[in-house]
Amino acid sequence: MKLSPAFVIQQLSNTYEIVSTGELSNQPCLDKLYFYPTEASLIENTLYLLDDSFPEAKIDSIPQNSLAVLIQNKRETPQILPANLCLLKGASSILSLFNQIQELFQTFDCWQKTLMSACLNGEPVQKLLDISFPVLKMPLAIVDSNYHLIASTPACEQDSIPHYLVPKQDGCISGPGFFCVYIKSHSYASHRLFMLNKELNTSCEYYGFLLEYLAEMAQYAFTHNTMLHSLFQTILTDKSADYATISRQLDTLGWRAESHYLCIILENKTLDLHPICSYLENSMPCACAFIYKNNIVLYINQTKSQLDISAISEKLAYLIRDRLLKAGYSRCLPGHQNLYEQYIQAYTALETGKRIHPNLWIHHFDEIALDYILEEATKKLPAYMISHEKLLKLKNIDDLHHTEYVKTLRYYLDNHCNAVQTAKALYIHRSTFLYRLDKIKNILRTDLNNPDEVLYLMLSFRFIEMKEKNKPYALTSTLS
Repeated sequence: MKLSPAFVIQQLSNTYEIVSTGELSNQPCLDKLYFYPTEASLIENTLYLLDDSFPEAKIDSIPQNSLAVLIQNKRETPQILPANLCLLKGASSILSLFNQIQELFQTFDCWQKTLMSACLNGEPVQKLLDISFPVLKMPLAIVDSNYHLIASTPACEQDSIPHYLVPKQDGCISGPGFFCVYIKSHSYASHRLFMLNKELNTSCEYYGFLLEYLAEMAQYAFTHNTMLHSLFQTILTDKSADYATISRQLDTLGWRAESHYLCIILENKTLDLHPICSYLENSMPCACAFIYKNNIVLYINQTKSQLDISAISEKLAYLIRDRLLKAGYSRCLPGHQNLYEQYIQAYTALETGKRIHPNLWIHHFDEIALDYILEEATKKLPAYMISHEKLLKLKNIDDLHHTEYVKTLRYYLDNHCNAVQTAKALYIHRSTFLYRLDKIKNILRTDLNNPDEVLYLMLSFRFIEMKEKNKPYALTSTLS
């Protein structure tokens, strides 16, 4: 990665005494480090290390896009100092200085490669800031056009970000204690990337070219998510879409067909959901969040993120609680062919869960699947019309004669047709239970060893409970 002369010298000033220097450029142009060659000609884009043996007559031969660092030990300061020459004191040897500058180049080469790899892997912008903070060693933050905080590093607070900036042509603004670069989308500033430094008010400008590169990577990450938004919107809205084409496009964006995916729907009728979408995408790894039918739809690539359901729920728990959201979770399923059905699962979990457990914030599809089946079964016929007919007869006998046949049968089925366990649960003698069971079998005229019959009876118990709880969907017909 090319570094600017001003930045290199600013970094060296932390260790060495800079005796004198010209007006160094902030433009990145240095990508090589050499000792001064005695015979070869000087080349551009190079940082040269010079000692006292360097002839003063050749100072003017230093290329404009290069930088020379002269270790000043014995010789005097040249009378005419070019802009790209720096005099330095305090170096124990030219070799130690060479190693330090070489390490500086390697650090930012590694930073550049790591950022590019993160972008290609579809990492959120929060990850880009996390990668950059240990290298740049200054607080970083990204805000949207309304100054909602999208991502930030430690020691960077919303209150410390200036709110009075207007975009300029070059996309950069610096001021006391901060440097700002605009992240553009379709030729307008959609986000702002800030570097903050409250203690050293003049040093942020040296990082300008690095911040611009980081902004380019952030713009790539935002564009990547925009393309994902379009594909998922198509999946949910276009029934005639070519799923083979969509699958290939998702593969291109790193969302592979062999990966596992999770869909989550978040609901809040009072908040602006756009900032929440931005926060989710830029803090949750391998996530795509967008607004659909006034809810937030969040798809997560679990394979790439390496997060299981519990880890995802833990990450979202505080957001859901603090923003008073309701959430519906689908099952985790492999491949692209289930993405639409996973949306249906998440929506069903949310809507059914809100009715059955209104005090809970998070509803998983597996936890409400049986209730969903019962609701669907009673949409066109009321519960009493699809329950086991003989079970209803058994209940009528209980009501008329104050017997406990229904309770006895329910305990018997709950204990897997074990007579001893059922008698203990009912606190009656085994012979008393067997007598009741014979009466029940005579009334039902059914085989309790038939798994299908047992399943029908168990479902019928649930239908009866639905009627007794007076649930509207269990008692009313919705014929259409």
